[in-house]
Amino acid sequence: MRRPDQPALPHAMLLFLIGLLLPALALAQAMKKPWDGSGFSPNALEITRLPKMCWSQFDSKFRGTGFELPGGCGGGMNHLCPSYISLNRAKSAIADAGARGYWLNVARDHVEYTIRAIANYPACPLREEVMRLQAEIRGLQGRR
Repeated sequence: MRRPDQPALPHAMLLFLIGLLLPALALAQAMKKPWDGSGFSPNALEITRLPKMCWSQFDSKFRGTGFELPGGCGGGMNHLCPSYISLNRAKSAIADAGARGYWLNVARDHVEYTIRAIANYPACPLREEVMRLQAEIRGLQGRR
């Protein structure tokens, strides 16, 4: 119970604070579950942070809408989008060096798998993007 001389927290301010906290809590919860045995389970916020070509891999409502990985790269491309998720989780774990290192290693493993998978597909339209992603991960790990 507040005293009469105490100002009430305006309703709009309370809603604003809740709006700030919910996405942060959702991301923190997603970061706690690195692997569920069947694959990555990004939440809706994490999906929106992915390149659109990854959306259908994690949300079936985007299948057949053009939000898929392009062809011509082989079957191993399904590891590219988990690389992005892991990288984004690493970038979000700035205050937690252990989590940051963990997610950077997961991102590195997935992108290296993707590189090996596209080795026999020289015309893969995503080759340059995969190499850029690898360079970004290496840079964040302090390895060039």
